[in-house]
Amino acid sequence: MEKNLTSQNNGAVDRPPTEVVPRARRRRFSAAYKLRILREADACKESKDVGSRLRREGLYTSHLSQWRKQRSEGVLVGGQQAATEIATLTAELDAAKKENRRLKKRLSQAEAIIDVQKKSRTFLGSAAKATKIAEDGDREAARVNNGNTGRLPACGSLESRLLPEPASG
Repeated sequence: MEKNLTSQNNGAVDRPPTEVVPRARRRRFSAAYKLRILREADACKESKDVGSRLRREGLYTSHLSQWRKQRSEGVLVGGQQAATEIATLTAELDAAKKENRRLKKRLSQAEAIIDVQKKSRTFLGSAAKATKIAEDGDREAARVNNGNTGRLPACGSLESRLLPEPASG
């Protein structure tokens, strides 16, 4: 049954219509379906029974292992209970995010206060050191001058020390 692809019209080749295959979709399984398959697989006595059930459903052993893990974690819950748990978890997540934002704000405020305290301590510490140095310097000057206030001596006495004696007559 070979089909003649040459046409009677001018020797042109007839081409079969091209078939566009729709893009494959990922299969989604409901929680109830997963639980049913897991119950059936757990009820099987031998591994060949499990394999035949998986072939019948078009599933793989990786599906079973993934679904068993979900069941043990409590994620795989059927029906209304799952929707309720999702709503509860969503509410808890929103509350945790809100608390996180509040704590971050408090942390930034605390860090700003600490920075101001460090700067003021540094400023006051350097001012206190400068005051202490000045006080220590004043004490040293007073000790050297034997109670003198630090003023220069009168000009006459300074001249007498610096200038030679005038020659007498």
